[in-house]
Amino acid sequence: MRSADLQVPKLWFAANADAVVELYGAQHEVTRDTLSLVTGTLEARKYAMFASDGFPEEQIRFEVYASTKRSGQWGRFPPPADMPLRDGELERCFQSRVSDRAGGWDALIVARIGYKEGSSEPQEL
Repeated sequence: MRSADLQVPKLWFAANADAVVELYGAQHEVTRDTLSLVTGTLEARKYAMFASDGFPEEQIRFEVYASTKRSGQWGRFPPPADMPLRDGELERCFQSRVSDRAGGWDALIVARIGYKEGSSEPQEL
């Protein structure tokens, strides 16, 4: 959605966020800062996602296998050769997910509205 298209969902979210937190907050451990309204999704059979907080390289590699493995894996994000070790194990400063080729379609959240910590107005996150 374009920013102009988000005005109505932002107004609805601002008007109803406190009521949602009051009704469901304790049961689902939801606070105003963790509540989101999904405004965009992507449905895909094959996808690969990578998220990092301080990944040591500016580029990442994704290897696509020549043939699908029995597990349904069709690719992977290999760790860089110079990734730091901690107790003999790679120190993971990233998370990745590669879909199962044999699986059905998954919906991924690609856009949402919510409150940044301390903010009084909902924003695109």
